[in-house]
Amino acid sequence: MVQRSTQIAFALSVLIIASRVEAGLGVINVPADFSTIQAAIDAASNGDEVIVAIGTYPESISFKGKNITVRSTDPNDPAIVATTIIDATGLTRAVLCNRDEPPTTLLSGFTIKGGNATGAFPNDVGGGMLIQRASPTVINCVFTGNDAIWGGGLCILGSDPIVSGCTFELNSADKGGGLYISGSNPTIEECTFEGNAAEFGAGLFNNNSDSKLTSCRFDSNVSSDDGGGMFNNGGCVPMLTECTFSLNTAVDKGGGMFNLGCAPDLNTCDFDANSADRGG
Repeated sequence: MVQRSTQIAFALSVLIIASRVEAGLGVINVPADFSTIQAAIDAASNGDEVIVAIGTYPESISFKGKNITVRSTDPNDPAIVATTIIDATGLTRAVLCNRDEPPTTLLSGFTIKGGNATGAFPNDVGGGMLIQRASPTVINCVFTGNDAIWGGGLCILGSDPIVSGCTFELNSADKGGGLYISGSNPTIEECTFEGNAAEFGAGLFNNNSDSKLTSCRFDSNVSSDDGGGMFNNGGCVPMLTECTFSLNTAVDKGGGMFNLGCAPDLNTCDFDANSADRGG
């Protein structure tokens, strides 16, 4: 899985970056040119690339509808990703895309932590990141230690993003500890959901969305009610291919997966050692 994820991420990155090089567009370095990521985004024009050096950046950032790349120095190096950190501790959510950002808007190679979205709407969704009415591409990011009412790590509302090679770990929410999706058709590839907690859908809560998941792993997520690994709700037909569910737990129903009014299409998926009072 890891090798395939790297190949997918590299291909997407090359495609997006190559289109920018052909256009002769600019590069902005953080902190060399601007001390914060947000200041660099504010200064960027469509097509620019913001490259962020190793370090911890205590801020909450918004793409503001811009068609730009924001990436670490090497998104394919786990050591670089682990040490290039957007830390929103004491602020609000860490990352926001809600102004029709296109698929060529790219966030790649960060650890995103400390985001909090537990206030009143819209500040109750997407602790680590909120994607709303937008379709950016998110590659090789780690969402860890974020909290929200919906979508502790990431919340996707009315959007069709690509999320590839990302890890969602130790996030928490009422619904969707790792990821919450509603009214969307995202593509989720080579992602790992591990150790997340929620009342419903600890790993992922999928609401009225025909999401496509390929080669994703759900491991040791804990629901205090239903859907330890994944909760599908509301007449949707999500498609899961080569996904694994192991050691997930739910207090009530669906240790690995719980479906309410949904008929998921499962292709070559593996459910192992999940547990619940009903439907482990």
